[in-house]
Amino acid sequence: SGGNRDNSMDLGASSARFKNLYLSGGVYVGGTGSANLLDDYEEGTYTPSLSISGSTSGISINSSNGTYTKIGRLVVASLRINLDSKGSNSGAITVTLPFTCQNANVQHGTATVPYLFNFTALTDGNVGIAAQQNSTQANLFHTHSGSNLTGDTNINNNSQIAVTVSYVTD
Repeated sequence: SGGNRDNSMDLGASSARFKNLYLSGGVYVGGTGSANLLDDYEEGTYTPSLSISGSTSGISINSSNGTYTKIGRLVVASLRINLDSKGSNSGAITVTLPFTCQNANVQHGTATVPYLFNFTALTDGNVGIAAQQNSTQANLFHTHSGSNLTGDTNINNNSQIAVTVSYVTD
């Protein structure tokens, strides 16, 4: 009859699937509002680094690898860093993330670090990671006290860290 039929047809079926779908724009999922538009999906690798008080001077990394999945504004990043030498810097320890964390006055992506090797002076053994606002850096901190881990107190030559953290971009 030439009229529109809203919400009445499927694209493919369980036994008649399409192989690939190429779009120049996004996909509206669960509604037609702007909040329902999925217009970015990406998977990749990156090389995370570690710094102490913003400096990498004297730090030697044996191996470093990271992966990420970005779905819309949500980023899930996994990283592992194995140090050879921590250098002589003191101050807060940070690691890099693949995308800039959102610039908003809200709690940013945090996670508990599941693997640490050769870190010292961790009184309760609990370490977290928190993405910094409007930055590609994340701080390592004591989950009990909230204080940052530091290069002069908590990290050693041949320290290792592995963690997965989720956060939001702008």
